[in-house]
Amino acid sequence: MTIDVNRGNIVELFPRPVVFYRLPDEQFEILQSIASKVKENRGEYTHVHNPQNGKLSHFLDNSDDNIFDQFDIGWYKQWLEDCAKDFVENVKGLTLHGSDMQCVHCWMNQADRMAHQYVHNHTCSIVSGTHYIHFDKSKNQPLSFYNPWVNQGPLQPSLDLQWKEHTKYNYPSIQVVPDEGDLILWDSNIYHGYDIDVVGNRTTFSMNFMPYRMMYGNYGFSLVRD
Repeated sequence: MTIDVNRGNIVELFPRPVVFYRLPDEQFEILQSIASKVKENRGEYTHVHNPQNGKLSHFLDNSDDNIFDQFDIGWYKQWLEDCAKDFVENVKGLTLHGSDMQCVHCWMNQADRMAHQYVHNHTCSIVSGTHYIHFDKSKNQPLSFYNPWVNQGPLQPSLDLQWKEHTKYNYPSIQVVPDEGDLILWDSNIYHGYDIDVVGNRTTFSMNFMPYRMMYGNYGFSLVRD
């Protein structure tokens, strides 16, 4: 005798947000001009090549020399921090106990032709983001976010089942495709990266955020930039 499985409801557990924000065009064009200035005068700004791919360069990526140390754009820093606060309090429903979010680091990434970004996450921060300064979504590579519930990579457990068809429950990664000008924010511990960009001229600002005060229960601690 065969009994029908009679499947009932599917309860989906623990979604993770990636949230989009946009500046007014006038302010965004100022950021584009800053990015163009850095690219045209590379030797004047501190930068390193990504150790996994020399076609990807990180500018103003030092603790004592970031974008806000070189350019008078305090309004941009404030806007970023307001977006991060919205992400934490209004999207995720968490409390900052009267504190604000601070942008602890902000740097520029320049991906030339054949650049890619290996899979990584951001430590020592709560919220991370990428602002797409020069980006053609019909040509450039978007970020991919990796599914923590799917075994992948040499350090993952080897006991697993092969997929029969792709569903939202077994996709190893999801691409989030922005428009030029979009800022996206996500939880810093989510792994992300992007595949080889065969076009290049992909310019982004990346940033990390922490609260000024970390509070949980009856105690906490304050954070200041070193």
